[in-house]
Amino acid sequence: MLVPRRTTSVTPGSNTLQAAVDAASDGDVLVLANGTYTGTDPDFVVSMSRKDVVIRALHPGQVV
Repeated sequence: MLVPRRTTSVTPGSNTLQAAVDAASDGDVLVLANGTYTGTDPDFVVSMSRKDVVIRALHPGQVV
């Protein structure tokens, strides 16, 4: 089990989620603010790049 190293808040916007994942290290936690997240690829929103990162919503049910 990984111990969280760093928690980062992420807001919706152009490529912000991917940028946060790219900057994250294994064990980091990304907390998504309310809103809709989109990616640049039509098949997926974010590529995890084989990272062990936790992504969670600040307010569950209000993140798409």
